[in-house]
Amino acid sequence: MLTPDHLQSRVNTAGRMIAWGGNPVGAVLGGLLAELLPIRLTYGLQTVGVAAGAALAGWSCLGSGALSEVSLLAPGLTP
Repeated sequence: MLTPDHLQSRVNTAGRMIAWGGNPVGAVLGGLLAELLPIRLTYGLQTVGVAAGAALAGWSCLGSGALSEVSLLAPGLTP
């Protein structure tokens, strides 16, 4: 909603690189942790990491950034 039409593909590509680019790093890190630590501790650490990432993503949407200014109403309408 905030990105002009001529930049949609670039923003989409950047978002996908951010979202999926960490998978190989996470796989290597998870494999190394599983080799070095007990498997339950490894899963626990991964769970904490995922929860922290989800919390940060949710918190960033609640701030005073550009997304907090987006309205789904048509221009001129009030809630």
